[in-house]
Amino acid sequence: MSAETLVDITLAALDQQEWICYPNLEDYGLWEQFDAARGNLAKVVSVSGQSVTCYQSK
Repeated sequence: MSAETLVDITLAALDQQEWICYPNLEDYGLWEQFDAARGNLAKVVSVSGQSVTCYQSK
């Protein structure tokens, strides 16, 4: 992909008020799945404050 093409794509994404632009990602659903998984992981890791069972003293 040429730099000129990349700039054109980026400007088009900005015009559409997109926050994230992956010029070669055709299926936006993949990004949504990744972002949802990332959010779920962050909730689980940062909320409990306790270690998982395999790391606890026996």
